[in-house]
Amino acid sequence: IKMLRATLGLSQRSFGEGLGVSRDVISNIENKRTHPSDPLLESIIKIHSVNRIWLINGSGEMFRKTNDQINALCDAIDIFNSLPLSFQEYALNQTISIYDSQLKAAID
Repeated sequence: IKMLRATLGLSQRSFGEGLGVSRDVISNIENKRTHPSDPLLESIIKIHSVNRIWLINGSGEMFRKTNDQINALCDAIDIFNSLPLSFQEYALNQTISIYDSQLKAAID
């Protein structure tokens, strides 16, 4: 929860207020003095579009994909599938190259 709050750039107070709890509740959770209730976890997931699996065990992406992202991905797949196979291979290689460049930039 602390990592999520920091990623969102929110103070304990503002994060808690958005969820209907006090700063003390957030502080106690972040300092492992208590565990978040199931209703609080559900509110975090809903309000901040958090990936449930990430919130519970830290696996996967922090945020769920939005409908706009899902629609864009579907459009990209449709376009990719309409290309001849030789262009699909080229497009995939270009995508991999861009991805590798971003990873390298993130490490540097």
